[in-house]
Amino acid sequence: MSDIKLLKDIEEHREMMIYLANTTSFSHPTVVDISTKLDLLLNKYEKLSSELTIK
Repeated sequence: MSDIKLLKDIEEHREMMIYLANTTSFSHPTVVDISTKLDLLLNKYEKLSSELTIK
Protein backbone atom coordinates (compact mmCIF):
# COMPACT_ATOMS: atom_id res chain seq x y z
CA MET A 1 0.00 0.00 0.00
CA SER A 2 1.44 3.37 -0.96
CA ASP A 3 1.96 5.99 1.71
CA ILE A 4 -0.46 8.37 -0.04
CA LYS A 5 -3.21 5.73 -0.12
CA LEU A 6 -2.49 4.86 3.49
CA LEU A 7 -2.77 8.50 4.56
CA LYS A 8 -6.04 8.83 2.63
CA ASP A 9 -7.44 5.73 4.36
CA ILE A 10 -6.34 7.06 7.75
CA GLU A 11 -8.08 10.38 7.15
CA GLU A 12 -11.28 8.70 5.90
CA HIS A 13 -11.45 6.41 8.93
CA ARG A 14 -10.72 9.30 11.30
CA GLU A 15 -13.48 11.46 9.80
CA MET A 16 -15.99 8.60 9.83
CA MET A 17 -15.15 7.73 13.44
CA ILE A 18 -15.63 11.33 14.56
CA TYR A 19 -18.91 11.66 12.65
CA LEU A 20 -20.34 8.41 14.01
CA ALA A 21 -19.16 9.11 17.55
CA ASN A 22 -20.92 12.48 17.43
CA THR A 23 -24.15 10.97 16.08
CA THR A 24 -24.18 7.82 18.23
CA SER A 25 -21.66 7.32 21.04
CA PHE A 26 -17.98 6.55 21.47
CA SER A 27 -18.87 3.09 22.72
CA HIS A 28 -21.16 2.22 19.78
CA PRO A 29 -19.92 -1.03 18.17
CA THR A 30 -19.47 0.60 14.76
CA VAL A 31 -17.35 3.40 16.26
CA VAL A 32 -15.24 0.85 18.13
CA ASP A 33 -14.78 -1.17 14.93
CA ILE A 34 -13.68 1.88 12.94
CA SER A 35 -11.38 2.92 15.77
CA THR A 36 -9.74 -0.50 15.71
CA LYS A 37 -9.25 -0.29 11.94
CA LEU A 38 -7.84 3.21 12.34
CA ASP A 39 -5.36 1.92 14.92
CA LEU A 40 -4.19 -0.74 12.48
CA LEU A 41 -3.76 1.83 9.72
CA LEU A 42 -1.82 4.14 12.03
CA ASN A 43 0.43 1.26 13.07
CA LYS A 44 1.10 0.46 9.40
CA TYR A 45 1.94 4.09 8.72
CA GLU A 46 4.27 4.28 11.71
CA LYS A 47 6.05 1.12 10.59
CA LEU A 48 6.33 2.39 7.02
CA SER A 49 7.66 5.77 8.04
CA SER A 50 10.20 4.25 10.43
CA GLU A 51 11.44 1.93 7.66
CA LEU A 52 11.84 4.90 5.32
CA THR A 53 13.71 6.86 7.98
CA ILE A 54 16.17 4.01 8.60
CA LYS A 55 17.13 3.69 4.91
